[in-house]
Amino acid sequence: DNGVDVEYYSSHVPSRENENSIIFTASFDTFSNQDGAEYFVRDIYPIIKKRKPNIQLWLVGREPSAMIRSFPSYDSSIHVTGTVDDVREYIAKATLCIVPLRIGGGSRLKILEAMAMKKAIISTSVGAEGLSVTHEKDILLADTPESFSRYVVEYLNDSTKRNLLGASGYSLVKAKYDWGHLAQRQDEIWLEVVKKTRSLE
Repeated sequence: DNGVDVEYYSSHVPSRENENSIIFTASFDTFSNQDGAEYFVRDIYPIIKKRKPNIQLWLVGREPSAMIRSFPSYDSSIHVTGTVDDVREYIAKATLCIVPLRIGGGSRLKILEAMAMKKAIISTSVGAEGLSVTHEKDILLADTPESFSRYVVEYLNDSTKRNLLGASGYSLVKAKYDWGHLAQRQDEIWLEVVKKTRSLE
């Protein structure tokens, strides 16, 4: 499994959350992330805005395409940062983290990073592929604009649900995806291989 330095993210002193703000962190030089951002802005975000007119969307990551860079010009509630010095500051300020991917690929680090900061996450099934997550326990999975937007609005409005989901995600990432745990598991695998090799000599 891939992993994350849980202490590095969890030890970050959080800024005050920006109310009703959602964030998608990604390297926007890849087609899958560009498609995810465009899909969210085109098909999901308008539904959310009808119910949460004061919503703010942050697209944080390197090399956004010309299309993504154009979003703020016609919707001032959308913010595109490009490369940032410390992504933790932006994640800390967000109320919710989203992963609206429709195309597979990548290591899903964005989900592990958000979980390490105890953030509630809404993702497509494709966006969370390969991770041992459980829908409605440590993440929310939604594969239609209607269900995705419904979860965003519901969890923006309910801090108790949001905090419980974030806490459960943190427990998962700490138990299964922290580098310390993964390094120990790797050591066990290597020792087992050595043991088997010696038994064949």
